[in-house]
Amino acid sequence: MKSARAFWLLGFALFMANFSWAQESRTYSGATLGTAIALATQQGGQLKSLLMLLTFGMGASLPLLMISYGAQSFFKKYRTRLFHMVHAGKGLFGAIVIAVSLLILSGSDHRLEVWVMKGLPDFWVDLSTKF
Repeated sequence: MKSARAFWLLGFALFMANFSWAQESRTYSGATLGTAIALATQQGGQLKSLLMLLTFGMGASLPLLMISYGAQSFFKKYRTRLFHMVHAGKGLFGAIVIAVSLLILSGSDHRLEVWVMKGLPDFWVDLSTKF
């Protein structure tokens, strides 16, 4: 890849790959960063390497900036509603934790498991015991 056109196409491909993977909330940044560093070291010049890694950095940071600014406006708009939902959710979650703890302490969790397993389709039971 000696030509400048091929260099820019490769940098743009890394930018788009990292951008699309970040949108899917998957953890591919380590693999793409390793690829970007390996390709940058093979370019032969410090300026080309710098531009390749800057292009990669733009692809990594742009989705995060978009998400953070979008979340900021969302939280400003629905702040009071979210506060009330969180406050109600704490009590509900606490009740669920206490109920599950009592089921485990009394041994009733095993009876509940048997009852649920009898109601599930066979392929779900096979899937849950396969692994």
